[in-house]
Amino acid sequence: MLNFKIVRIHLIGWSIFISYELLVNYTFQGHLSTALDMVGHYLLNITIFYLHYIILEQFLSYKNTSWNTAIPLVLSELAIYFILKYLLYLLLIKIQILDMNVLSNLSLFIMTSLWRALYFIGLSTCLWFAIVTPRKNKVIANLQNIKLNHELEKEILEKKILNIENSFFKAQINPHFLFNILGFIYNDVAVVSRNSGEMIMILSDMMRYALSKPHEDNLVLLNSEIEYIENYIEINTYRFESQLNIQFSYNGEIENIRILPMLLVTILENVFKYGDLRDATHPAIISIVAKSDYLSFIVKNKKNRLNRVIKGGIGMENVINRLNLQYGEQYKLNIVEDENEYNLELLIPYKYD
Repeated sequence: MLNFKIVRIHLIGWSIFISYELLVNYTFQGHLSTALDMVGHYLLNITIFYLHYIILEQFLSYKNTSWNTAIPLVLSELAIYFILKYLLYLLLIKIQILDMNVLSNLSLFIMTSLWRALYFIGLSTCLWFAIVTPRKNKVIANLQNIKLNHELEKEILEKKILNIENSFFKAQINPHFLFNILGFIYNDVAVVSRNSGEMIMILSDMMRYALSKPHEDNLVLLNSEIEYIENYIEINTYRFESQLNIQFSYNGEIENIRILPMLLVTILENVFKYGDLRDATHPAIISIVAKSDYLSFIVKNKKNRLNRVIKGGIGMENVINRLNLQYGEQYKLNIVEDENEYNLELLIPYKYD
């Protein structure tokens, strides 16, 4: 049965998203396409968005489904998108909305179409994760209730909670499927755009770390976390055409230090989400220092005037919950912020490999 409340939310969401894109395009290009051109393209993009969501919802609901069959499904999505977009161009050319020259450069058409298709497939995947998240949070909450009622089993239950929260970041995606897809895309894209190819390889390294299995105590090497942070910054530098102003540094003997996986990265994501990283006079500062008895992680950044709230959100709540479960009262988290600036300092004990 159609849920009109959800439909209304989706309509509002698309309205905001499309308005934002049109505003950005108008700001940088000084003009907009014709109404028919924009309607046609957004109908196509929204179609691929929901098609991918339906495939995720249906495909992942079958536990016995082979992941090898997922590759043809994703490739089929891309093929459908290319065909429909090509037909849309022909239609717009026929009714004289577009000029025939738009199809003269086939490599550019393929590159832009691939980027747009992957962009909306990515947004669709994010929506799917957003819907799955409450289910996992419910599982975590149930385990915490059991912990309160059975103090004698506290240590075992805390371990289970940590495993569940860490598995949230992996989302049970088969790594072979993911890397096969990324490898296939890289081989095609690198021929057309070296930068895009490099972005795909960086993304592959990031996902390999995110999907790697931690030690039995749920800790990973700090070196791996730092490499992920460097890749995260680099891929965003490509994304924003080298207009980001970030100073990232790490000092001390970090070779054999182990910490919680994806801990520092989650905090870093807030810097990109809420910070103003394009002001060269106020660069974001991210610092990791390994001292004799603890690890220091410092973040300082100017706030984005359009979105100044940083503390809230599932990301930081998850960080604090994981810190409490892993370190208890042994860690210190200090956040100082005002209307224009955000400062965070995290001190945690660490283990040696």
